[in-house]
Amino acid sequence: MLCHHCHIEIEEGFQFCPKCGLRLKTISRFFGGLEARRSLYWGLALAVALFAAGLIVFAVRQNQMSKLKQGKRDGFTYVAWLAHERPSVPTLQSAIGKPIRSVQISNGRAVTWYRISDGFLGVEGAGEIFHFRPDKPVPQNAVVSSYQRQSDPVSIAGEWLTNYDGPNDLGLTVLASEKQPYAVTEFIVWKRSAN
Repeated sequence: MLCHHCHIEIEEGFQFCPKCGLRLKTISRFFGGLEARRSLYWGLALAVALFAAGLIVFAVRQNQMSKLKQGKRDGFTYVAWLAHERPSVPTLQSAIGKPIRSVQISNGRAVTWYRISDGFLGVEGAGEIFHFRPDKPVPQNAVVSSYQRQSDPVSIAGEWLTNYDGPNDLGLTVLASEKQPYAVTEFIVWKRSAN
């Protein structure tokens, strides 16, 4: 028998190499037989497969995170997309960052606000309703062109509220100041089929 560590010839029956002290039976059993080599190859193949699967999961997660970021979309388009896709709040938060504040609005309902490139994104509840407050008022007719008005403007607490139906089964409420009724200060978007 040959020692696998120091390569000297050893008589049969020894459990340890007399020169280097390596335990011989464990090593020779592991490397000696065909079954042991097959087990080693399968173990390596499994390790490579698990590593590749981990890389794939990481790549898919990174792709999802990049889709959830605002990118070059304007705030209203981004919020409408979020309302249609309805990502979970923790997933959205991992993509866009921590909230800047949370505000109670009524009956235990709260809106959590995040800073985005051209305003503020508000997430109400478990990501069922999305708010967008632009940095500067936006002309109403420029944004809601693909939406159908469902109500006449109603004045509530100094703001005009108008409801719309939109593509992809989206509902939209537009808020504008009474002083500038055609300059939108907030958009609220939700998916109708979810309610």
